[in-house]
Amino acid sequence: MNFHPQVFIDTNVFDKNHYNSESREFKIFCEHFRGKPLNLLLPSPIRGELDKHIKSNSVGAVATLNRAQKDNPYILQYGHWVNSRKNRDSLVQELIDKFTSDLDEFLSAHNTIAINLDSIDSNMIMSQYFEQSPPFGEGSKSKEFADAFAMQSLEEHYIDTGNNIHVISADPDLAKYCNQGGKEHFFYFKSIPQFIEYCLIKDREIEDQLEKLLKQQLSILSDAQYFLDTINEVFNEQYFIIEEDLEEGEVEDIEVISMNTVEFDITSIGDDECEVSFTAEVHYTANLDFRDLANASYDSEDGIYFGTGSMSEKVEFSEDEEITGSLKFRFCVDHSCNPPVLTISPPITAMIDGDQISIYATGREDYYQ
Repeated sequence: MNFHPQVFIDTNVFDKNHYNSESREFKIFCEHFRGKPLNLLLPSPIRGELDKHIKSNSVGAVATLNRAQKDNPYILQYGHWVNSRKNRDSLVQELIDKFTSDLDEFLSAHNTIAINLDSIDSNMIMSQYFEQSPPFGEGSKSKEFADAFAMQSLEEHYIDTGNNIHVISADPDLAKYCNQGGKEHFFYFKSIPQFIEYCLIKDREIEDQLEKLLKQQLSILSDAQYFLDTINEVFNEQYFIIEEDLEEGEVEDIEVISMNTVEFDITSIGDDECEVSFTAEVHYTANLDFRDLANASYDSEDGIYFGTGSMSEKVEFSEDEEITGSLKFRFCVDHSCNPPVLTISPPITAMIDGDQISIYATGREDYYQ
């Protein structure tokens, strides 16, 4: 019998992936479930929240363009630049249409079931609100009615179908909701890679011994020198920018001092290859060369700084940089041994998510505020 999951993906997961159906995590999800049974559950409050976020993000993107051309009108002379101030409304709508199309493309790739609120017990939700019990929380989460109505609609879906529901969300209050007593029909996952690893175990019926061996080897691997060398190499290939001097600042001689692997999630296993998503904290130094804008004068009419001096220094950053990415390994299992022995080769491919890392040379974001 094939594993047929009922899956709810929270708004924060779509936000993290910028509503891009070609993002790494969404591609992992789609590739795994291509041709496989899956019900994607979409409560109406979440669909409304997704549309709202798409609109606000589109407005914010155009506002960023407006600020850029206001700060430096010369950019309007670039032939491919869209005059966002003249075409604000049409550009916002174009972005909304683009993000909505990408969202619909992702949803249509699966058997998406829209869940309405016809049978919702509003008294139960109000009780949760007054008691501030999950999914309600502190601060801005104290009035999170969208999540409350969504989870209640999923409760009703479970009662109607008897199928357990897999919840993917980075929201700790939803984690508390799913993990509290009496909610054994909810299975919580904080990310798509973590859920895919779970699916692999279910779908392919991976032998417990093989899984145990892979986990053991990956745990050892996180401290291995060739793993550090691989991360160091791809980390150096990232584009670093100095926030204090976006135009002329340069970052050179990146050197990883130490790295702490926070988490490994196996996302695919083949006959002799496996791919893992990782989260790591990197402690590093870099040589920075930038203008001393803090002690410069600013000509607001011409929009330029003058009286700047060049600062060049080697900096060891006090806060570790958290990075995420993926690694692909080859492995082999020697079944002639008892117990079988699994060997993992050095990474054959490595990738870090994102394409740039921002550096505050002063160590403080509020230095110029």
